[in-house]
Amino acid sequence: MTKRLTIHPILFAIYPVIFLFSRNVWQTKADVIWVPLVMVVSTVLLLWWSIAFIIKDTAKAALITSIIIIPFFIYSNLHEFLYVQQGLVIGRHRYLLLLIGTMCCLSTYFIVFKLVNATMLNFFLNIVGATLILGTIPNLGNWIVNKTVLSKQNINAIRPGDFEQVILARPENPPNIYYIILDGYMRSDLLSEVLQHDNSEFVNDLENRGFYVASKSLSNYPYTFLSIPSALNMEYINYLTETIGRDSHDVLATYPLIQANRVGQLLKSVGYRYVQINSGWSGADRSLIADEVFSWKSRGPEHTFLSLLIEMTPIYPMLQPLLDDWKDYRGRILFPFGQIAKIGINDNESPIFVYAHILSPHPPYVFGADGEYVDEPEEGWTTESAQGAYLNQLIYTNNKVVELVDKLLAQHATPPIIIVQADHGWAWAVGWDPNPSIALDEQFDMDQVFGILNAYHLPGGSDELYDSISPVNSFRIIFNTYFDAKLPLLQDKHYFSIYYESPYSFSDVTDSID
Repeated sequence: MTKRLTIHPILFAIYPVIFLFSRNVWQTKADVIWVPLVMVVSTVLLLWWSIAFIIKDTAKAALITSIIIIPFFIYSNLHEFLYVQQGLVIGRHRYLLLLIGTMCCLSTYFIVFKLVNATMLNFFLNIVGATLILGTIPNLGNWIVNKTVLSKQNINAIRPGDFEQVILARPENPPNIYYIILDGYMRSDLLSEVLQHDNSEFVNDLENRGFYVASKSLSNYPYTFLSIPSALNMEYINYLTETIGRDSHDVLATYPLIQANRVGQLLKSVGYRYVQINSGWSGADRSLIADEVFSWKSRGPEHTFLSLLIEMTPIYPMLQPLLDDWKDYRGRILFPFGQIAKIGINDNESPIFVYAHILSPHPPYVFGADGEYVDEPEEGWTTESAQGAYLNQLIYTNNKVVELVDKLLAQHATPPIIIVQADHGWAWAVGWDPNPSIALDEQFDMDQVFGILNAYHLPGGSDELYDSISPVNSFRIIFNTYFDAKLPLLQDKHYFSIYYESPYSFSDVTDSID
């Protein structure tokens, strides 16, 4: 009876979804898997039934179904290995699709016309499918035991002690405040040193409009999910090592610190309207305190997860132009630029605080220097091609920033406060695959990882600004200058951790970077 039980088509249908979730379990929520699971399992069952109806043999139909499913979901890995890594022409999409289609047809012919008994093969595939799914259990089990519930109450669990006492005095004519994060924007001197790009035109454009550009600024942390909470709460968040756990991989755990951030709460306490704008990063797609949240098409993690699942299959290269429109990376980068300019134009009732996260010049690279569309090379991004694509997207981002700044400066009678700041440096430089036998300072160029664009438009200026200011002190200076807060500035420190291994195990690298 056991040997005659056939379930491997269902197991092979479930596995890609469970596997993808297990690999991203600390970066998304469990509810992202249900729609893909229903879609995949339903499609496989329909395929199995259709084949069985045609050949009049359920057992053989199960074999044929699995032979179709397996290459379908390992397609991107085959393409990566054969073409990108080995450079074999057979790995190009046009030839690989033909090769896989031919093999499936030949296998189907053998099963239908040559195979006498499918029982043992079905039994073997049952074991393979079950083993694959069982292999995801350790990671899922660890997540279930240690997962963090995102809620306002949970902030008390991950942040020990009381906040520093801060009292803001509302100015007579409170300025609108725009906090604009450009994801992955490396500092100008490093752009010149590492990528041979002269960014002085953009820096001069900002300075000519009254900005102070901190020429030696470094982020406090190398990743978005750490640097943004630190900046928006005006403090270092190394306490997470103890409260979340040194060995935790849960990058979602810091989201409550963004969703109920200290800066937003303080500004709301003196009558500011808090508006949050997001162009795709899940950490900024909702808020517990903002009066309004604008997200590009309100696409959440479910959309991203389904996109990643499709990219594993031959559907992606065949329909890539359509899928690119569907994901619309270009639209979600342009969205916040347009939205920021609209907010507050006709709002005379209260000042506004805008926190806007823009996923540029961070990859994916979808803009050329003049805004033209960019296709990812079939062989994937190499270091050289990524450098060119990064710079082109950065140049286009520069143009959009200057255009936005001009609009903001022109539309307000009271000159606004504008911060244009990166959350970290060039992400490509990190590598993501550290060798444990090599010291951290030999694996990573810390200057590239931490060196950031950091520009301040502070009407009337501020004596507290300085070249090496880091994001943790940004709002301390703003609150001191305009709201009489009398906050002490913190020492600028910089902490590194390894994203995929132990993101909350921090190493102080302040003395090794400049």
